[in-house]
Amino acid sequence: MMVHPSSPPVVTDQPSTARFMVEPKNGTWSSRIFDCWDDKEICCLGFWCLPCLACQVSSMFGECLCLPLLDILSAGPVSSVAIRSSMRAKYHIQGSIAEDWLLAVFCSSCTWCQLAREMKLRQSQPS
Repeated sequence: MMVHPSSPPVVTDQPSTARFMVEPKNGTWSSRIFDCWDDKEICCLGFWCLPCLACQVSSMFGECLCLPLLDILSAGPVSSVAIRSSMRAKYHIQGSIAEDWLLAVFCSSCTWCQLAREMKLRQSQPS
């Protein structure tokens, strides 16, 4: 059989479906709130320079880089709660605004670390 030079190449191998990271279950976070040591780089950044991590997560999520700085200027963690609840809505993760608020107030570093791990996992997976 003769193939015309302008015809597209014939695919003989299918793409691999191997995944190196565990895909999160629908409705759950990929890691728990206190699983900070699962990613030591994120954990260290969250501990030593939380504003840097928060701005990085905000930017990765498609929001303004400076949005987390509102937490410093406002009476509460408004940007932390907003990004966490938006991420839950986008990835169909169960939870509530009350839970987001409590975690952002009492475990701010762990909350931002969890958001960073989620973004890192979701962006590394093929769509």
